[in-house]
Order: sequence, then C-alpha cells, then structure tokens
Amino acid sequence: MVWRKLRQDVALFRRTLRDAATRYEHGDEELLAAKVVGRWRNGTPLVLSPQRPDPDFKSTAKAANGFRYLDADADGYRCPLGAHIRRSNPRDGLGWPGLGDAGLLSFRHRIIRRGTPYGPALPADATEDDGQDRGLIFVCFNASLSRQFESVQLQWLNDGNSLRLGHDSDFVLGSPLGTGKMTVQGQPPYFLSPQAAFVTTRGGEYLFVPGIAALRALAAGLSG
Repeated sequence: MVWRKLRQDVALFRRTLRDAATRYEHGDEELLAAKVVGRWRNGTPLVLSPQRPDPDFKSTAKAANGFRYLDADADGYRCPLGAHIRRSNPRDGLGWPGLGDAGLLSFRHRIIRRGTPYGPALPADATEDDGQDRGLIFVCFNASLSRQFESVQLQWLNDGNSLRLGHDSDFVLGSPLGTGKMTVQGQPPYFLSPQAAFVTTRGGEYLFVPGIAALRALAAGLSG
C-alpha cells in the first residue's frame, strides 16, 4: 500500500489558469481547466463531451469511465495527450501497433486508489492563499510498487517520452524545477508555460498489507 499526504496550492493553480486563459481561445477558463485535468468540474470526461459538461453525468454510472482514446481521440484534440487523467491511465492511448490490444500495455500498471481531501476548502472566488493547509490524502494498493505506482509516477506523470510529449510533465502536479510545461493539442496547439509545483508531498509511506488468505491464517492462529 502507498500512503501520501499531498499539499495543494489551490490559489496558485487558480491564478495560473486565470492568467493563461486570457491567451486561450475565447478566453474560456473552464474549458482550459478541463483540458488540464481531462474532465469537466462535474466529472464529465472530455472524450465523451468535448464542448461542454454533461448536466446529467453521474460518476457512479457504469459508463462514467467506459471510454478509450485510440479510436475516439488518438491525437488528443478532445482530451489532450498530457491531461492528468490521460497520463495517470492512458488506457489504450499508448497505441503501439502490432501488439494486439494496446490497453493491455497500460493495464499491467493499474492501481486501486482513493483520495480524501483534508483541510478547509478555499472559497470559490478566492485566488490568494489564506494560509490554511489543504490538500489530498492519497492511498493506493498494488501488487508491485515498481511496476505500478512508481511507473505511473515516474514514466507517465513526470515524463513525456512514453506519451510522445517530450519534456512535458503533468501540469496538475507542476514541477519543483519550474519545467512543468503542457501542450494542449488543437489547430493551432496552445502551450501552457512552465510552472512550479502546485502539489507538494508532505509525507508518505510504503506499507505491507496482508492478503485475505494471510488474514484468515492469522485469525486461525496458524504459523509457518
């Protein structure tokens, strides 16, 4: 199990998007925010609804995550190749020809994860930090730390080569080196300038969690 406490600079993220949107098509800050994340604020995936959020979208519905990229959006014009949800789970978007189902290449790196916000929410109209500590408690389970969690973190989120994005990194996370540039595909493409980190790791642990069989054995007093 991976446990992490991630502090989020919400005010900086809002100011960055606000300023960047003045140079984006039609000054649409909501669309630019959706492009960075890969979903509208209500959770609607850009791949399924690229122009506006679906007012009837339900995150618990089976179809809420029932989409792929290769056929519907291979070039990233709906959901950018570097959007946060596309980086963290490329699905079939890696698209290596001649290797059968391209989704199998990313499936081996999948994790089971949940995030829980901590701290008070920043008021919706605020763009300056109020000094409150806020962010996300992240927990995930995987069979192999190196093949799953660390591969997602190092190869998909922090590096652009496997996604054909060069030196781009995940814009939601930003970069401590201030090199977190993002390319938003389009005609023409739009480039979000290099940005310092919006998210800071405040603590974390790698933990061993016994499986069901081991727990049953312990409960039965078995050893060896």
